Amino acid sequence: MRVIKIADIPAGRNTGMGRQMWESADATVRLGHSVDIFCGTEVMPDSAWKKPRHLHFGRALVEFVEAKRRGGITYDVAEIHEACALDYAKARRHDRSLPPLVIKSHGLEEVMWELHLETSRKAERSIPLKNRIATPLLRLSPIRRALAQSEQIIVSNSDDAVFLRERLKVGKE
Repeated sequence: MRVIKIADIPAGRNTGMGRQMWESADATVRLGHSVDIFCGTEVMPDSAWKKPRHLHFGRALVEFVEAKRRGGITYDVAEIHEACALDYAKARRHDRSLPPLVIKSHGLEEVMWELHLETSRKAERSIPLKNRIATPLLRLSPIRRALAQSEQIIVSNSDDAVFLRERLKVGKE
């Protein structure tokens, strides 16, 4: 099996998420499979950077995977970081020749947002209205849609798995 892993992070093993990506890739290779990892500027060069980056990275990664396919490199699975998977999920819905989507979460964005709300409330800190509107609308809503459309979701802990099933009504046992 050949796997492509994509996340909008700096390339390398020296970040928390990068270390997890490379360690899981190493384990997959030990099982006899092939893994290609592409990060940040490998998928969307700085010259193509547009603000806000997260709104454009998903489209760039779809084009990146399609370019690999046109170049003769095919994958059996596309493992894409939760925050940038929606455009790929939508493209796969229309083009089933794209590899199946597996979303990898290194800590669910929705859980982090709820934690931020709770700690702000306890600390009696207000969250700007712009953030209270923009985060659920522009960040969390696309992630929920991607999670619902993925073939599989990989989370780092059982609490996130329960949250997916019980609160977001996605994921499998």
